[in-house]
Amino acid sequence: MRLVATQDQDAPSMAAIYPLSQSVHQKFLVSAIKTAFDHYADEIHSVVPEQYRQRLQLLTDRELVRQMHFPANPAEATAARRSAIFREFFLFEAQLQAIKQRDTAQVNGLRIPFDNQRVRAFIRTLPFTLTNAQKRVVNEICADMRSTKHMNRLLQGDVGSGKTIVAAICMYAAVTAHFQAALMVPTEVLAEQHYAKLSRLFAPQHVSVALLTGATSAADRKDILARLRSGALDIVIGTHALIQKGVDFNALGFAIIDEQHRFGVKQREILRAKGLKPDVLSMTATPIPRTLAITAYGEMDVSTIDEMPAGRLPVKTLWLHKQQQPRAVRMVAAAVAAGGQAFVITPLIAESEAVDLKNAEAVYADMQQTFAGKATVALLHGQMKPDEKDTIMRDFASGKTAVLVSTTVIEVGVDVPNATMMLILDADRFGLAQLHQLRGRSAVVINRRPVSWWPTPRTIPG
Repeated sequence: MRLVATQDQDAPSMAAIYPLSQSVHQKFLVSAIKTAFDHYADEIHSVVPEQYRQRLQLLTDRELVRQMHFPANPAEATAARRSAIFREFFLFEAQLQAIKQRDTAQVNGLRIPFDNQRVRAFIRTLPFTLTNAQKRVVNEICADMRSTKHMNRLLQGDVGSGKTIVAAICMYAAVTAHFQAALMVPTEVLAEQHYAKLSRLFAPQHVSVALLTGATSAADRKDILARLRSGALDIVIGTHALIQKGVDFNALGFAIIDEQHRFGVKQREILRAKGLKPDVLSMTATPIPRTLAITAYGEMDVSTIDEMPAGRLPVKTLWLHKQQQPRAVRMVAAAVAAGGQAFVITPLIAESEAVDLKNAEAVYADMQQTFAGKATVALLHGQMKPDEKDTIMRDFASGKTAVLVSTTVIEVGVDVPNATMMLILDADRFGLAQLHQLRGRSAVVINRRPVSWWPTPRTIPG
């Protein structure tokens, strides 16, 4: 709906124009709305409490409807729109609070009485000391597990802050209480990496761990599903394969969703429904707008790891002009010559006539020429088949590939400790959340185009 000024002295000075189909005319709809308002205006009751309306100078719902459809002047139309926006957000927040109260008030939520002594002993076997932030969030999560309320918690922290080990400790706690745990991740490569790390970590504790993905053979899948149903399997790590039909747990008590924004609400609910009202922990390295909305308005409890492990070098960020791109390429070459690996990120897959931006295919060809006979270069983008993408990422993670030219499909990537360099071309085309996530995957990030809020090249502290 939009408003226009009118010259009719017998009508309001503003008139509403509604988007309509061919079978409904403006005059008819305006007349119908006016008739409905005249007959039922007294039935319109305000949703927003009076104390908030007075404090924020908002209209009652009846005034809102009148001034929205029949404003006498632009000020009334503006006031109606402002009040309507607040009303919508108020109802949204009230619904989220109701969901949270429903979950936290339920006394029949799953209680996980884990063995605290065994958990402490497990933590002492780790080859490093937990940071204070990790200890704090472990205590927050374990307190939820011990209570009878249903846990719906978000664990957030930068790449490398140690979210995975926190998840491992909490999964182990669930196992000590004779419950099963599941970790669902968005990609097969990431699932394999988690499986390799966690299976080694849990082996001395005699905790059984399995990997279930689309690439799992039929025989292995049959064995894993049987062990899940019987309770012989303690922890399963997998992709969307975990929420397929036929995947049944004996006593799923703790479910973890890594990179939670990559999964839909229904997918997360399916995993939750496979257990005994399991506690749910979602993890993310970068809160994106949707995640911020969920957490800011209160549906989830939030645990934040705001401290990096000791000895981790700070990330250095350098901004360069387009004319300085040869310098950026030399820095990539230097990183590779020193035994490291590098990401080169572009906003586009192929050349576009609409925008003058770097594309992955052209950059890949340039990098192949630059590193011919010196290092292996690979190309990765979202239009490739899943098997092809997984193979490319495995080669990069194993060190077979030195330079990976990619779009932001690696934003939710695997841990490649040897990747010490990242070159982001046309960085102003990415969102802040994307840049933050990408930045955490290497030691140096470079932008090649001028952006208005960075007027001169400079080094940004890590």
